[in-house]
Amino acid sequence: MRTSGLNNFAMVYKVQTSENRYLAHKLGFADVNINFNEDNEAFNVQLAYALGFEKRISLDDKLMFVHGFEPSFRVSMTSTTSNRNVLLRPGIGYILGFQYNLSDVFYVNVETIPSITANYILQQENSNSFSLNAGYASNVAAITIAYRFEKRRN
Repeated sequence: MRTSGLNNFAMVYKVQTSENRYLAHKLGFADVNINFNEDNEAFNVQLAYALGFEKRISLDDKLMFVHGFEPSFRVSMTSTTSNRNVLLRPGIGYILGFQYNLSDVFYVNVETIPSITANYILQQENSNSFSLNAGYASNVAAITIAYRFEKRRN
């Protein structure tokens, strides 16, 4: 489980590809809002996926520096009685973080991901729009608490 605050959870599944190299699959169900009243119906849902290419550098027997590229994609749909918008957001980021091994099976990870994203908004009622964003938010750090599963060898 991974979170950057108490409102942005993602499931993370990491696969070791070689010594100190991992693929990190991150699937986020970012937000769901449904509102119904007499005059208006509104619905919003966001889904996100990222694939991190992590490299780990051992700093001591329990602490590792983690870094690597992370392409991502987010889709969001907002629908009201009078309008429908779809946001497509591909991006590329760079993972910067630290992992502390609590035991052989548990670890804690803290990371931030400076990134560049493109936003393409498809609008039902208005013209479509495109924007490009680049940034680093030093106040956004994700904390991961993980359990390490290992294959048993016979």
